[in-house]
Amino acid sequence: MGHQNKRHVKSVLKHELDIDVDIDTELCEGCVYGKAHHHQFGTRVRATKPGKVVHADICGPFCYSFSKYRYFVLFKDDYSGFRFVYLLREKSEVSEKLKWMLAGCKAAGHTVVELLSDNGGEFDNAEVRTILRESGVRQRLVMPYTRQQNGCSERDNRTLVEADSPIVR
Repeated sequence: MGHQNKRHVKSVLKHELDIDVDIDTELCEGCVYGKAHHHQFGTRVRATKPGKVVHADICGPFCYSFSKYRYFVLFKDDYSGFRFVYLLREKSEVSEKLKWMLAGCKAAGHTVVELLSDNGGEFDNAEVRTILRESGVRQRLVMPYTRQQNGCSERDNRTLVEADSPIVR
């Protein structure tokens, strides 16, 4: 690699990935990616009461359980951290579980104000929009390919999957 190219690569790595590299030693693509990290995505304002923001995400498919469940849907209250987790055979069951979650919140005396989810087809469809509209819940969909915007439920999905949990056995 020429001297100019080395300087260019070094400056790009520093500017784009915030990595200081000694170009005179062996440099491989895997090493560069291994040292890479994402910059902080930003901060979010936490909910100030139960039901103000509920995070939602679906996880799976997993191997079939004895009862033929392959997915689970997670609804997590931003304020309290309370979770509703429902097992699903198909992703199309999300709307039914959404109704159950809203009924559970209402029975506990809480009103859901906003549902935050990814924009997958299981949340971004006419049936879910109708349920939310009839319940007076605002729907907020995150931008495509930005898991960080729904990090709360993404982290809980990972916790449930990696724990020794009967949900995913």
